[in-house]
Amino acid sequence: MNASNQEVGQDPKRIPTIQEMESWDDEQLLEWIKNIQPKIFRDNNDVLTFKAARISGSTFLDYAGDTDFFSKTQLPLGVYGALASLAKKVKKQNDQSNQTAGQKRKGDNKKRRKDDETVTQESPTSKSPKRMRLERGQNQHHDNNDGDNDQRQNINLLPEEIKDIRNRRQAIKKIITGLDTKYSHENSASPDSEFALPGAVALLSDPQHEHRLLFPMTILKTPTRFAITKEGVWQYVGREIFPELLRQLKTAREASPYSNLWVYGTRGYGKSHLLAALVCYLSALENRVIYIPDCRICLEDPLLYFQAALLFAFTDKAAQDEIVTLDTKEKIRIFLGRQRNVIFVIDQMNALCEKEGEPQHTRSAKGDLSDWINRLIARHTAVLSSSANNQDYLRGQILENSNFTMLVYGGLTETEMKCWWDRHSDLSLEDKAKENFEDLTGRIPLLLNECVVRGKINLSPLQKVADKAVIFTDGVKLKTLNEGNDVRWTRYCEFVNACFLGLRVQTVIFQTPDLVDYRFFFGREERHEDELDDGSEDEVNGRRTYVTGGCSCGVVREAVANALVQYQQCQVSGCNVDIL
Repeated sequence: MNASNQEVGQDPKRIPTIQEMESWDDEQLLEWIKNIQPKIFRDNNDVLTFKAARISGSTFLDYAGDTDFFSKTQLPLGVYGALASLAKKVKKQNDQSNQTAGQKRKGDNKKRRKDDETVTQESPTSKSPKRMRLERGQNQHHDNNDGDNDQRQNINLLPEEIKDIRNRRQAIKKIITGLDTKYSHENSASPDSEFALPGAVALLSDPQHEHRLLFPMTILKTPTRFAITKEGVWQYVGREIFPELLRQLKTAREASPYSNLWVYGTRGYGKSHLLAALVCYLSALENRVIYIPDCRICLEDPLLYFQAALLFAFTDKAAQDEIVTLDTKEKIRIFLGRQRNVIFVIDQMNALCEKEGEPQHTRSAKGDLSDWINRLIARHTAVLSSSANNQDYLRGQILENSNFTMLVYGGLTETEMKCWWDRHSDLSLEDKAKENFEDLTGRIPLLLNECVVRGKINLSPLQKVADKAVIFTDGVKLKTLNEGNDVRWTRYCEFVNACFLGLRVQTVIFQTPDLVDYRFFFGREERHEDELDDGSEDEVNGRRTYVTGGCSCGVVREAVANALVQYQQCQVSGCNVDIL
């Protein structure tokens, strides 16, 4: 806390911004709470109890107003209720600040637009396209799906911005076709000859190759998880599953031009990077790809976001001239209704799931955008992805809808992991230490990269992962305890233990998504000729099938095992529960 606030001369008692608080660890959050409400804790025991819960700033905000969550800290009712209220106050004050800032910008923009008319584009005092775009206002959250009330003034992108989008797509095509040419010159044949630009597919699938690709979205705010440079470049390392993604998409399109393909799996696998690479590849083939990399960002200004995505997808001048006039959701829907051979690629769909305790206007904005997107993709092919605990997706799977699903569980393959070590040859570890590191991280790309700091292994980021997993387990225990339902708790414990040991799981658990932490636990279907006698089999094409449980990484396995040991519900033999 001292480093984040006091060193820059900020008042430690002020309400921080959402971005600031999300960056805090548990110690920074605790210090701020003690500063802003010194009497919230009755005594030092309360402080120690809260500290033991290891609640970070982002977790504090995620559960704003949720007394059920804060009750799990084992603090007295008055204390955990005050904490839930304080978190809610932070979110509410930030919402009000954003609304006030939006109103002020609206008034300022009228004057700026008048001033801008007297400044030529070539003038050294003209505003940059990015500055002018931001001044057009990003807090438009009250669009209506009927198209009558969602019109905005000045939605049109600037000529420079449109040109930038066009140039970006052309540059991406040049990079991808260049990969194809490079591979063809160096190799007699590609193992991926079934695809167009087979050399590019081969290199995008080869973990020995790290590519500097241009991000297929320009002008607007981009997701931080890509670490995009000022030049719009991001690093993509080849993944062996890339050809399978192309096959799955082909299968979905052949089944129906209106199919959805969900890329679904455990946290940190690299789904977002796979989708961005897919967009680059499809764009090089002149496909009309409408790419929405982050629905959370899209919520800030859906019309402008989609307009930029449409300009990237449609390159002919006639279409682009029409796109810049599409200033309502209804106009965009009608435009896309006339188009054919369009592919949507939409990531982070979980951002549109409504959460308990959210302000009504936020819930309405999410619901409106989700409904609108579903209407848009209804007549086209869509590749969709989200966080593993997306309840909307899970409910859809239970209802056995017509979506296709590509499952991606765990982390890097053997070959990919070997290439990762080759790229980090400065990490001088013995073979046993390497094995332990791979087990703890599950070879998950996100965790592997977070644990390498300045050329050294740093395991501290794994603690947050462990905390999230244990919070889920404690939540299941509390929920089933309140329900008085021992059967559900027993079912959860049996499932988790089976996942620890890679044993068969009873598939009935998947009919109750609230009992499965899909971020880290999963079931993988396997088929065998032999008959099963445990009631878990299904007949598929004359074969018996069953589902094997799995856990994505060792740090979660150890943390949850430790929690279950305390509940006397863990059957994992030889678990090193003290590893953290």
